[in-house]
Amino acid sequence: MRARVENISIKEIEEDIFKIQSRFNVKILVKVAGNFSLPYEKHTIDDYIVKLLILENEIQDADLKKYYNAKELVNDFLENNNNVSTKDLILQAEEENVQKAFENIIRYLNIGLKFLDEV
Repeated sequence: MRARVENISIKEIEEDIFKIQSRFNVKILVKVAGNFSLPYEKHTIDDYIVKLLILENEIQDADLKKYYNAKELVNDFLENNNNVSTKDLILQAEEENVQKAFENIIRYLNIGLKFLDEV
């Protein structure tokens, strides 16, 4: 995808990562947050926690349909598990599962590092 809007160039680098450049040579890297494999209409950063909960066998795929969005599911899970924090969930999870759940964000950060080298 390439677009030109009012002297702004938008180039899709990957499926959900975009490079935006203005005529003033300002470059911005944009990541659309969320895991689009989840069955929600809107996607947020909470999608990654839901994916981690699935990988850690804390919830099942069928549980996803009980909630309007990932944020509702995550909030309910945290409340029903002694208000454990998302930070604790991540720190207590298997490293491989964290990498799988957040692979989209990790990919973005790696692209961001390359992007910074170009600037």
